[in-house]
Amino acid sequence: MRALATEASLVRSAREIFERDGFVSARIVDIAENAGVAYGSFYTYFDSKEEIFRAVALAVAEDMYSNAYPHQADDGQQTTLSRIEDANRRYLQAYARNAKTWAVIHQVATFDDFARELLREIRLRFVGRAAQALRRRQEEGLAPSGIDPELAADLLGGMIENYAYLHLALDDSVAPSELERVVAETTRIWARAIELRP
Repeated sequence: MRALATEASLVRSAREIFERDGFVSARIVDIAENAGVAYGSFYTYFDSKEEIFRAVALAVAEDMYSNAYPHQADDGQQTTLSRIEDANRRYLQAYARNAKTWAVIHQVATFDDFARELLREIRLRFVGRAAQALRRRQEEGLAPSGIDPELAADLLGGMIENYAYLHLALDDSVAPSELERVVAETTRIWARAIELRP
């Protein structure tokens, strides 16, 4: 039990140090010290800075996905437009909460296969879910059948993902109070793009 608590403390500490210093400049000695763990004890739990970075990245990715798409039954009361709006809101809120770590993950993805694949996998999960939803709307007659669900989901997902990266991760230019305006605009663009019918 104590070992699990120490490992979790190291992961939390590593996230703080990576966010503060970036991956390249982060040092194991700082991670250990920040966690209140002896430098040598770090290696009881992790072999390297790369390994603990992977633990941080996976934890953030899971938090992002589970909060963007919580496991709850659809009560049937939401309209298609409100579902799109809710998905956009949850995605952007989850991204904003983890923005500093996402910036580091993108940094590491330029030279590390694990980080690159993690970004790709998360994108595929979001795109897959959006494409599935669009196919359902087409089957219900709420969106034109001529739209390619996978391509549309990929393009629209890229719009929101890139906006989040540029304005939440890189320059932190969107205040939390402004996020709802971004949600409303992305939802309007999404609905128009798929020619959503009432």
